[in-house]
Amino acid sequence: MQAKCEWGLSPSQESLITSVVFVGTMSGAYAWGSLGDAKGRKLGFFATALFTFTFGVLSAVAPSYGASLYTSMQVSKHCRTH
Repeated sequence: MQAKCEWGLSPSQESLITSVVFVGTMSGAYAWGSLGDAKGRKLGFFATALFTFTFGVLSAVAPSYGASLYTSMQVSKHCRTH
C-alpha cells in the first residue's frame, strides 16, 4: 500500500484502514436498507451512487492518515453491494 510508505504507517495503523471499511459496511447496510424500504430503492440507489463517487474521489486524494480513515469508512458506508 502506498499510504504505508507515504505516511510511515505501522502495521496496526495499516490494518485499521481495512477495519473501518467493515464498520462502514455494517452501519451503511442497515441505514441504506431501512431508507430503501421506507422511501424506495431508486432513491437509495442514486443517493449511494452519489455518496460513493464523492467519498471515493476524496479518499483518492486524502492528504493524511485520518482523512484516509474517514473517507474509507464513508465509501464503504455508502456503497451498495446488492
